[in-house]
Amino acid sequence: MKRRNFLAIATAALFAPAPARAEEILARGKWTKVSYAIRGEWEIVAREDGARIIRFDENFKTRRGPDLKVFLSPDPLAEVEEGSAASRSFEIGALAAHRGAQQYEIPAHLNLADYRALLIHCKSYAHLWGGADLAR
Repeated sequence: MKRRNFLAIATAALFAPAPARAEEILARGKWTKVSYAIRGEWEIVAREDGARIIRFDENFKTRRGPDLKVFLSPDPLAEVEEGSAASRSFEIGALAAHRGAQQYEIPAHLNLADYRALLIHCKSYAHLWGGADLAR
């Protein structure tokens, strides 16, 4: 091998970016209808930087509604009551869109082990759209 080719290969290897570490999937699943159909899948991932993210896939779709919010509930979906869903749960944020991929960051102070379901809930009218149990 010629010296110049060796140096080019050695330099490229020395300055090549480190391979990205894969995100750790903490939970994933499909949506379950309570009042309205919700399609698509979701996952909760832990990124290398320590952030935990809830992701809805590109197939996510549900009916439009007023004041739709994403919540983490301490109760499994089957035990969530419409009227008390918001008061017993942690509000992650407003639903960004009624369809398509989207993501929400989980605050660092939350212990995911304290939560058993992911909800989409109309806060103004205390109406539970649907959700999913956090299968781990």
